[in-house]
Amino acid sequence: MIPPGTVTAAAAADGDVITRKVLTALQAVAGAPGLPGCLTAAPTTGNGVRRVPLGIARPSRATSAARAQMLAWLQQHSDQHADHDGEEALLHAVESSALVRPPAAERGARLDGELAAIYLMLARHWIRRSQRTGDHRYLNAALKLVAAGLYSPAPPPLAVAALAEAVDAVEHIGHEAVPASLPQPDRPLTPARAESAAGRPPVRIAVLAGAASSGLPLFHSAATAAGIELSTIVLHQPGPPAPHPGSVYDSAWYPRSAAPGPGLHGQPLPPALAPAVPRHSVGHQDWAAVAAVLCADRTDLLILLGMDVVPPAVLAVPALGTVNAHNGALPAYRGMDAVAWAFLTGTAPVCSVHLATDDVDAGDVLASQTVPAGGDLRRTVKSTQIALLTAVSRHVTATGRLPPAHPQSGTPRRYYRMHPALRRLLDARRPTALIGGTP
Repeated sequence: MIPPGTVTAAAAADGDVITRKVLTALQAVAGAPGLPGCLTAAPTTGNGVRRVPLGIARPSRATSAARAQMLAWLQQHSDQHADHDGEEALLHAVESSALVRPPAAERGARLDGELAAIYLMLARHWIRRSQRTGDHRYLNAALKLVAAGLYSPAPPPLAVAALAEAVDAVEHIGHEAVPASLPQPDRPLTPARAESAAGRPPVRIAVLAGAASSGLPLFHSAATAAGIELSTIVLHQPGPPAPHPGSVYDSAWYPRSAAPGPGLHGQPLPPALAPAVPRHSVGHQDWAAVAAVLCADRTDLLILLGMDVVPPAVLAVPALGTVNAHNGALPAYRGMDAVAWAFLTGTAPVCSVHLATDDVDAGDVLASQTVPAGGDLRRTVKSTQIALLTAVSRHVTATGRLPPAHPQSGTPRRYYRMHPALRRLLDARRPTALIGGTP
């Protein structure tokens, strides 16, 4: 539907088509925005549709019954934005679906007109929900749905109407004043006094890291300086390359730096690892091999560095537990792009170290710290995470047990990869000013 030559191939892959330029081009060929008259919901009885059909988020599961139920749900909830109906679950289902992953143009082209129209109607509903509630996660998902819809055989008037609302919503956020930075509840880790090791074996601390993790050499260096001995290092090999390696979704958003530091922008530092620390290379998601190495090592504490979701079979092996560093305050900023979302919502970024559990980013918090102001933010976030992980490891080495754990409190909120249109807003805001850095 988008006229040839309007966007680049990279923009088409990422769904980066939510722009005034694309809207003007489409209006010229498709006419003024309007509503299609071809979609109607089946009549509902009683209390109507109570819960949204989550299967609609995956085109392969979008049966005719699910489509009819989704249309009825949209009509029933068009002016509502409470979550009593499971809309948060639908957001997660959509954001977890291949539908909103690159390449957007190919995803959209595989849709039929009816299903594409349903997604565009859902996008318009979420744009309005975001405007009413200030929860921009719904706008973020809506932008991705609109992008897919623009490359589908959806009714042109509906596609143009959805794009117009999306462009207006993004521009409105861009004109808003940046919210004041809100204080975050840091949980500092008090240095522990070394306790007698008589009668107990030395604590064995292992590391499970992505093979290209920039944090591995940094953590190893910090641990060595703190007198912490690592028992083994497991290097997890990457999976097949992404179909679009240049996609912005391949990495988290950070402010552009005039002088990027080594090891933090896709070029890992040389791993200066002590020969005495055994290293094991395991294949991508060969979790049985990871568990076997940790069992043989008799691991007490496992440190995760640059890892995706680790399954329960691995988390259950370390005697004391597994800890992970997250670049967001918990539970307010679970999930992806936590630094970007913190800036968009007007809070300073926070790093947290928590116990890794079956539920991602939901484990008890061991320590947290607001990222210090100034300098290159990407490097500062990484160094803050390394410092927290080192402090936890030092405590375990000194006492033989974990630091006091604090259950997460407050309203959990999970975030997802930020759409390019919202990333551009952050680039324009020069967000380092939020934490006192030098723009």
